Amino acid sequence: MRILFVEDFAPDRLAGHGGGRIMYHYAREMQARGHAVAHVCVVRPTEHAALARLRAEGQAAYPAWASRSPLRRLRRLLLSLGLPIEYAFCRSVGLAAAVGQAVAEFQPAVVHATQPHCLEAVFDALAHGPATSRPPAVVAHAIDVVSKLRLRQAAAAEGLRGWLARRTLALAAPRELRLYRRAGAVACHSASDRAFLRAFLPAHQPIVVTPLWFEGWDAARKSAPPAHEGPFDYDALYVGNSRDPRTVEALGWFFGQVHPRLNSSWRIAVVSVYPDAPLHHCQVEGVTCLGYVDDLLGLYDHSRMLIAPLQTGGGIHLKILNAFAQGCPVVMTSAANDGIGAEDGAQALIADDPADFAERMARLLAEPGLSRRLAAAGWHWVASYVKEGFQPLEDLFRSLVAHCAS
Repeated sequence: MRILFVEDFAPDRLAGHGGGRIMYHYAREMQARGHAVAHVCVVRPTEHAALARLRAEGQAAYPAWASRSPLRRLRRLLLSLGLPIEYAFCRSVGLAAAVGQAVAEFQPAVVHATQPHCLEAVFDALAHGPATSRPPAVVAHAIDVVSKLRLRQAAAAEGLRGWLARRTLALAAPRELRLYRRAGAVACHSASDRAFLRAFLPAHQPIVVTPLWFEGWDAARKSAPPAHEGPFDYDALYVGNSRDPRTVEALGWFFGQVHPRLNSSWRIAVVSVYPDAPLHHCQVEGVTCLGYVDDLLGLYDHSRMLIAPLQTGGGIHLKILNAFAQGCPVVMTSAANDGIGAEDGAQALIADDPADFAERMARLLAEPGLSRRLAAAGWHWVASYVKEGFQPLEDLFRSLVAHCAS
C-alpha cells in the first residue's frame, strides 16, 4: 500500500514542535509494516536539514517551499483578508500544486492530511488534476481539533482578541467541518474528540481513535510501570510552548492565583521557553526556566509532579501522556483533562479553583503514598491507550482501500 502524508511542516524525529515528531513516527511505523510512504510538506528556511534526513531514511518528499520574500508575504497578506491565516499560508506556498505532483508521481492508495487546510489542498489537487481510474482514499487527521479549541476560546475572548477569535471562528469552522465531511474517514486521538466530531459529521462516516505518538511511547509499552523515586531536582514541572497563547494564559493563571498560595520553598521548572517569547514568570523566586530540553523524559524523572493548569482548549496533551508513561503524578485542570478523562484522585488530581489546585499540589508533595498510587494508575491508563499501537490506523487505511476498489 502506498500512503501519502500531507502536512504544513517537515516531519522529523528531531522537530522542535510535536506535530513534526508525531507524523514522522506515524510514517516510520507504516514504513516498518512494509508500506511505501511519501510526504507533501511545507518546508521553511530552517527545515532544510529535516527534509534531508527524511529523504535519507527512504521517505519520499514533495516540498512546498515557504519563502520569506516580500512578494510572497504580500500575497499571503492579501489572501488572509478573506481566509483564515492557515489557509492563506498554504495557498501562498502552492501546497495544492505539490499535492498534485505527488499524486501523479507517487500514485498513492491513501492520502492522509493532517490539518483542515492541508485537506483543502488535497481536494483542490484531486479536483483539478488529471482523472484517474482509481482515485486515492482520503483520511482527515484531526491532529488538533481546531474547531473545538476555537469554539471555547471565542466564548471567553474579549476586546480585539475576541473580535479576531470570532472572525476566525466564522471563517474557519464551517469550512473545516465541510472538509471533514468530504473525507473518507477521520482520525482523531481521544474519545472526547470523537464525540465532538460525531456531532457534526454523518453517522456513516468512520471516526477512528488512533493513539497520539509521544516521547514516552516505549515506556508505556513495557510490562511494568517505572519507579519514580528521585532524586528530585524540582517539586513541580510545567511543559509548554511560550509562543502558544494557551501557555501564556495557563502560566498567568497559575502564577497569578495559585503560586501565591504555595509556600516559598517550592522549586518549579518551566520548559520550552523560546528566547523570542520570554515569560516574566521566570523572574519569580524558586522558578527555573530551562528553555528547550532535548532529554524531556529525564526531566519528568527528576520532578515530583507535572502541573497542567490549562484554562482553554481541549484534546489530548503530550505532556500528560509523557508524565503518565514516566510514572510522574499529575495535577491538572478540567481543560487539560478533556482528552484524558481521568478521575480526580484516581489517575490524577484535578482542580479548577486556584485554592483547590494549590491544595492538591501540597497534598501530593506531603503524601508519598498518594504519589505512588497516582503514578501507577496513570501508567496503567497510558499503557491501555497505546496497547493496540498504530494498528487501528493501518486497519482504517486497508478498509478504505478495499472500499474504493469495490
